[in-house]
Amino acid sequence: MHDDRAPSPPVSPRHVALGVHAPMAAAANELLQRPVDDLGEIDLSRTLVIAPTARASRQLLLMLDEAAVDRAVTIVPPRVGTPSGLLSALSPMLERPVAELETWWSAVADILGRGGPAAVSLVAPESGVIERRATARTLVAADRRLRAGLATWESAAEAATMLGGDPERYRAIGTVVADAERRLERIGLLSPEEAASSRLSTLRDRPGDPETRDFDELVLLGLVDPTRRDRAAIQAAADAGVQVSVFSILDDARREMLDAWGGLRVETWLASPPIVPVDSIMIEADPLEQSIGVVERLGAIARDAGGEIDPDDVGLVLADEGDTDPLRRECEAAGIPLHRATGRSLASTVVARTLGVLAGWWDRTDTDALGAVIADPVLGRLVVENGDTGELESTWSSWASTHVPVAAGEGGPAITEPTLDAARTAFAEVCATVEASPLGIATGSILEILRRAVDGAARDWNAAVEALATAAAPIVEVPESLQPMVTPREACSVLLEIAASTSVPDPQDPAALETIGWLEAAFDPASNLVVVGMHDGAVPGDAEDPLLPDGLRTSLGLDDEASRRARDLWILGAILGRDPHARFLVARRTLSGEPLVPSRLLFGDRGTELARRVHRLFESPTVRRGEFAETSAFGRCRPPEPEATPPAPPASLSVTAFRTYLKSPYRYWVERVLRLRVDEPVGREFDPRTFGNVLHDAVETFGKAERDRQRRGESPTIDPAAIEEELVEALRIAAAPLIPAEPEPGIRLQMRILERRLAAIAETQAARTLEGWRIHEVEAPIRKSLDVPDQAGQVVTGRIDRIDRHDEQGWMVIDFKTSDRGDGPDRAHYLRTTGRWVDLQLPLYRWAAASMLPGEIDPEEIASAYFLAPADPGKIAVVRSREIDGRYEEAMETAREVVRSIRSGYFDDIGL
Repeated sequence: MHDDRAPSPPVSPRHVALGVHAPMAAAANELLQRPVDDLGEIDLSRTLVIAPTARASRQLLLMLDEAAVDRAVTIVPPRVGTPSGLLSALSPMLERPVAELETWWSAVADILGRGGPAAVSLVAPESGVIERRATARTLVAADRRLRAGLATWESAAEAATMLGGDPERYRAIGTVVADAERRLERIGLLSPEEAASSRLSTLRDRPGDPETRDFDELVLLGLVDPTRRDRAAIQAAADAGVQVSVFSILDDARREMLDAWGGLRVETWLASPPIVPVDSIMIEADPLEQSIGVVERLGAIARDAGGEIDPDDVGLVLADEGDTDPLRRECEAAGIPLHRATGRSLASTVVARTLGVLAGWWDRTDTDALGAVIADPVLGRLVVENGDTGELESTWSSWASTHVPVAAGEGGPAITEPTLDAARTAFAEVCATVEASPLGIATGSILEILRRAVDGAARDWNAAVEALATAAAPIVEVPESLQPMVTPREACSVLLEIAASTSVPDPQDPAALETIGWLEAAFDPASNLVVVGMHDGAVPGDAEDPLLPDGLRTSLGLDDEASRRARDLWILGAILGRDPHARFLVARRTLSGEPLVPSRLLFGDRGTELARRVHRLFESPTVRRGEFAETSAFGRCRPPEPEATPPAPPASLSVTAFRTYLKSPYRYWVERVLRLRVDEPVGREFDPRTFGNVLHDAVETFGKAERDRQRRGESPTIDPAAIEEELVEALRIAAAPLIPAEPEPGIRLQMRILERRLAAIAETQAARTLEGWRIHEVEAPIRKSLDVPDQAGQVVTGRIDRIDRHDEQGWMVIDFKTSDRGDGPDRAHYLRTTGRWVDLQLPLYRWAAASMLPGEIDPEEIASAYFLAPADPGKIAVVRSREIDGRYEEAMETAREVVRSIRSGYFDDIGL
């Protein structure tokens, strides 16, 4: 239970209510209410301003500068910072230097790697470098939270005992942390938490003589959730004679909802939450629909403002910052430039994909890994001297088409083409610079490979590499005695981990609309606010800690779920106070179809109004993409025009090309534009592709023979044993060229598995024949022009596995599937939860078959199905499409959108 009656501090702070409409401007004006000195300046150099975020601090400085210019005065700006720097600002002197965070993680990981009873209870003795680093980060984060609350691991153990938990776990963590601190002490460093404790002790012991103080005033700007250590530091500063001023972002009438130091009275906020008007809540199907909803709202704001959007007057608040990419694409497609305050994650860049390819190369320097290297747009530049991979791409594609799938015996055929041999040798020489070594050396060597690869390439590639190098720099600075020995593969994994938490800044554009993080929403001056991603897990965020569960945190007086929710309610109140008509968009599901729950902050009413609100929040979401207007029907926002000249439109598109593009425009570019073959493994047994191919070949051979028998007037085959015998013989013929004279045990086992699967297929085929279905065509070729309004038609090619005919039920196109997942055609083609098409194979088969069959056939009169042949014999069946057959026109419009996007040159983040 939170105590909202905390005692007042001995020295009362000065309170200034800034209001919620323009809090930063009000804060700047308040700071300028100082006398002008003899030099004609307002000197704020002895004022320290602490705001919750670095962006809020920067905004204050900008507002101060603008206000000073308006008043025609000169200012000496104050020092600004965030709570993490409060103690170092108030008490800068220490006896030893403070370890960087990377060094502190390394010290903890080093203790975990040395074993001992405490370490073994936290991480397995056989754990690797990556696991120990991850565990160390978790321990350090929990230690920081605990000690910021002025608690100890022993007090956590005692609290766990009272709650019925395991105290020894917490004592073990305390032992590992203490051992790591002693490890740092031996090399002359302090851990960050030791440094904070030392600074707080020094601050408490400092006398109140003004001459010994660095600051005369401490301003707490919107700092509503100070930790216990923050409060102790503020109290110590006040005791030392520093004037503490609380600048609250609240109307003065709500002053009682804050305590003496400006912290939230948690129970008061939970009992009296701000209420979001029901009509301000927009329920959307998914992040794509949510993005369209944002554009519609921005359009309404522009119309109200006379047709233009003022970027300074519109705040786009991202409660869930994971929705940035679809939002950016949709806004740019509508002509609204967007500047992401958080930048773009390095994990989404070409460079991060390149790190994954490098890791694969060091896993196995085989044909598959070489193909991935050649296909990679960054590494491909390294395997030929001049950086032009044209000849190499052509050679690789030719070799792959001849040798893949290859004989499944050990090793497969060697690459003998001179160009590929040279490529393998050249790249092996490049990678030879990286070997098992201390982590800092290994990561530095990999970064040099990346720098060499992007030298002279696209500017954003160079920027990404340098951003990664900057983020990884602290690793190099870790004392060598704390650096673990790593393999090149492990070093790549560490860099990928860093990339996931590092961003590349967006270029500045004065006309761009800037996104705002949820924590910054209370400080932004915009009067028109749109909040995106209002679901639980984002707001309130998931405060669960794997080491410090919520109940334990509450008992120790640390920040917990209730205090976090109170903080989010304060931010919500600031948003509504500034813009009572703010819009809150709630997506029902993620892009992958996972359900999302509306934020509990939206359930503020009581009684009958709460029932109305619940009904609103769980009603059917808005779906617009069926209208095929501004957004591509296949679930991607229409891309902007490419900066470079797009490639020549394809003369023809295969049916499978549509699926490739829908799943990844980038992969389409690699496979269909560059014509590279990747992910084609070779080995000592059939890979999944070859396994499926030989099974497919056997079924195809039987189908053609059965079709020919029927055309000769012979009776259909209804004996499962006869069908099985024919299928197995066809299997052995198809597999013979791929099997060496003395096959490995794995291949022999796979052949037995295939034969058993064919027995179940024979049973299904016999039953289907008895139902009255007859095979009309097998491997029917497609070559037909798809009409694309306002553009030239697009030739579509492919082969329909089978077309069957039933005297009463009509025609059916069938595709044979051997995947062990056994997904039916509806699920494989269309994501019902998001309204997104991921494959168009069967709708295109229906479209093409209509002109191939006798008579006037409407495509919608042709059924479609999968002949599923997964590993589970009980699931082998012909599964008819249901939902996608009823969405034929939508599917065909999606196909046209794919054609338009390919012709526009949109291939998703490859530098075009």
